[in-house]
Amino acid sequence: MSNGASGWALGVISDNTVDMRVALTEEEFQTYRLSAAKIGALSSQFTFDLANRNYCDLKNLLQYLGIVIGLGRAIGSVDTKRITEPVMSQIVNWLTSVRLYLDHTETHLKRRYGDQSAEWKAFSESCSEAFDNHLGYRFVYKFRNYVQHCGLPLSSVTVKKPERPRSPQHLQEASFLLHRDALLTAYDEWGPVKKDLQGMAERFEVAPLLDEAMECLKRIEYRRLETAIASVADEAVVLREALDRIGEILEGNAA
Repeated sequence: MSNGASGWALGVISDNTVDMRVALTEEEFQTYRLSAAKIGALSSQFTFDLANRNYCDLKNLLQYLGIVIGLGRAIGSVDTKRITEPVMSQIVNWLTSVRLYLDHTETHLKRRYGDQSAEWKAFSESCSEAFDNHLGYRFVYKFRNYVQHCGLPLSSVTVKKPERPRSPQHLQEASFLLHRDALLTAYDEWGPVKKDLQGMAERFEVAPLLDEAMECLKRIEYRRLETAIASVADEAVVLREALDRIGEILEGNAA
């Protein structure tokens, strides 16, 4: 607290000392506090960070398995069941965190800004653009429901000699596959993705679709942050004024 009658002040905190320089009215304090809170809230959603970490874990696992499987007989025979189970677990983790991010962000934006706000509109438009124009995102959006309700995130794994070996040690490679007809038979809620599936090969690799979906998710979050930054631009002016009132800070932090 300050020595002024208001009980509020701008100052500098350094180690265990407090230098209170400018007495504030309660109204001034509340203005600065609110601006600081709005700017402090500018960060990636925890749920997005979780989805990104799960995606990185999946990519690291696939890279590790690619190295081990690529060595072929130098390592030993490939137990496809043992390599499939951890990959499926990581895919499920990632799919779950993607849906968590989308649902939680929708709820957060609507509750904080309203369902007619620019913030919600920008996020909704980003999601719609990704769904309409990117097969990977559209597929993953429906694939998550398929996995939750009725099927596994992989149908089979094939191990074969590579068509173009990367090195003399690259003896074989694995492909993690989904079976088109099995997906269509087991689940009837694919929506527009049904037509996409019908145009795919009978067996297709899942990894490229996941990669494309993650790139879409990054763009969605980037635009959300852009919109959030624009919405609090005026708050930076308020805090700049507060810093000017405090004056030079040689050590410590403004408070």
